[in-house]
Amino acid sequence: YRRTGEVSVYVDAAARGRGVGSALLSALIERARGTEIRVLLARVALPNPASVALHESLGFRSFGTQRRCGEKLGRILDVELLDLHLDE
Repeated sequence: YRRTGEVSVYVDAAARGRGVGSALLSALIERARGTEIRVLLARVALPNPASVALHESLGFRSFGTQRRCGEKLGRILDVELLDLHLDE
């Protein structure tokens, strides 16, 4: 798995919609390009259309959903799996 990395970006609610998430995730992708990492993985707790859209806008593609595996604030959630292949 040394060719694989997992990314997570968390943006405070007060800073959302200002391009902060895009800048952070773009920086992570560029840092990974300078390493032996060839695949980046992301997991997004659903529903979160803004986060899915952010990842997709930077080239991530959905490859499945983990059903009922996450929990947040006492709610059971699905988790979307996305990947970005840096060598494509």
